[in-house]
Amino acid sequence: LEATAREYSQTKVGGKNVYCAYVDAAITIEDIANGQIIYEDEVSAKGVHTMNYTEAAREAYRSISDDIAKVLKDSLGL
Repeated sequence: LEATAREYSQTKVGGKNVYCAYVDAAITIEDIANGQIIYEDEVSAKGVHTMNYTEAAREAYRSISDDIAKVLKDSLGL
């Protein structure tokens, strides 16, 4: 699993700055017994915050964690 955050945009809404960031995660699940790839894909999530890009990225990480957990459960049969 490799995840990275990126700044996307900043706009003003009602006099406040709104920051948007995305988190992109590449997920690869490999069977270590035989080296076969069980699952390989990428997922992305958007985060929005009025504080700064860091807080927007944190929101995106929180959002994407549910997607990643679902992939792991489905792929590993948990």
